[in-house]
Amino acid sequence: MARSRQRALSLLERLARQEMEGEARRLAALRAEAAEKRRGGAALVARMQEETQDLHLETAAYLPGYMRAVRAEVAALEAAATRAEAEAEGLEDGVREGFRQVKTYEMARLSAQRAEAQERARKEDAEAEELALIRWTRAAG
Repeated sequence: MARSRQRALSLLERLARQEMEGEARRLAALRAEAAEKRRGGAALVARMQEETQDLHLETAAYLPGYMRAVRAEVAALEAAATRAEAEAEGLEDGVREGFRQVKTYEMARLSAQRAEAQERARKEDAEAEELALIRWTRAAG
């Protein structure tokens, strides 16, 4: 009975750990995605500033449209980064809860192992006492 309980707790612990690790990987991917989007937006702004420094008369007419397009792209990247961070915050709570659940299963499994070891030690002590009593009565008798 105790062995099957330990196996069940071990299985639950492994499943909870795998689920938590999956959520943690997704969380890391979302944070990396948000950072990449922000870097992309900063790179676009830097490129726009660099390309508009040496403005020629022929390209001046296209400058406002180009700047609007770059700003729109930067705003879209920022919005995507914000969405990824919001989803990451929700997953962070899930990872925290998953970690708590894994630790709960681990503590229950370790407690069951300790109880089984104590029971086994108690039985061994009782058997040793019985053997000692039998030897004593044989020697005395």
